[in-house]
Amino acid sequence: MKMRAQLTLFRGLLIGGLVSIGSSAADPYGLISDEDFATRFGEVEAFWSKSVLPSAGKLETEDQPAIHYVKAVQGRPGPVVVISSGRTEHYGKYKELIHDLWRQGYSVYIHDHRGQGVSGPPDLRPRGHVENFDQYVDDLNRFLEKVVKKEQTERTKLFLLGHSMGGGIGIRFLEKYPGTVNAAAFSSPMLAPNTGMLPVGLICPFMRATAWLRSEQYVLGEGPPSNPPTAYDSPENIFTTSPARFKALLVDGVGEHRLGGPTRKWLAEACRASSAMLADAGAITEPVMIVRSPTDEAVLPEAQDKFCEVLKQARNPCHGDDAEPQKPISLRGAKHELFIEHDKYRTVALKHVLDFFARQ
Repeated sequence: MKMRAQLTLFRGLLIGGLVSIGSSAADPYGLISDEDFATRFGEVEAFWSKSVLPSAGKLETEDQPAIHYVKAVQGRPGPVVVISSGRTEHYGKYKELIHDLWRQGYSVYIHDHRGQGVSGPPDLRPRGHVENFDQYVDDLNRFLEKVVKKEQTERTKLFLLGHSMGGGIGIRFLEKYPGTVNAAAFSSPMLAPNTGMLPVGLICPFMRATAWLRSEQYVLGEGPPSNPPTAYDSPENIFTTSPARFKALLVDGVGEHRLGGPTRKWLAEACRASSAMLADAGAITEPVMIVRSPTDEAVLPEAQDKFCEVLKQARNPCHGDDAEPQKPISLRGAKHELFIEHDKYRTVALKHVLDFFARQ
């Protein structure tokens, strides 16, 4: 496989409510704009240091070092959002989103997936590796059962919010553990990886058949993380059109916890899970919303369309917008990272999600 094609392979897998003061008709939630980001991001950092980092905890697992997490819990009972993050990510990338959700009255929980962020195993770092994709799914269920539900009442409304690989994990979670959450929203979910110049239909069967060979080796053309990562003005920035959020969240938010490329086994497992997500989609009964860019270069938008078509056939259609009520919500011009995008995309994406949760 050509180096350029492999470098494209998983780039980007790296990457209700109280109305707030300062809100407007276009933005009833008072979110931070790009124009105000430099001055208002200090609010987010202060909240993170005072209210989120002190809550850090860890959840023991049976087969690897502990899963680490943070939370932002309200002082009164109310709805909960559990965030399932993307490949290579550390929960520090979600500072602004956690702050936004908390300001709207939600308690928020997020963990670092096994093998990334501050969750082990350290012996495989900085590789993006997993032995079985369902380990991510089972970890999410364990986190909900052992941490989130233990701290909330039985009547608490639970919402799942997944991004990229975390969206794929969330979809498998809905299929494997039905009835656990009230609804789920996914940003740019990985229903199929973007394998660059070579089609998924060619790469996935090959990887699934050969992943046993040097399974912990980087996929050809991938390697340790770059530090700093791709520059904002590089053509390889397929993540965001917001230079301020690129620096504060994609670079500084992940920091030393940055992960490198995927291993052969990870890729094979991503392929296997992608097939299972579509095959089992009809088992999902919870309300589902997908918000995405129709020109996303990190994951395949056409797989998201196919997923919503399966849900429609199963009489549980995706919750879209007025123009396409049973399809993914498409934000034309946006890149992969909708929650760290320029506010002309981010505000729309987050408003869709918050409105959706408020309706449940």
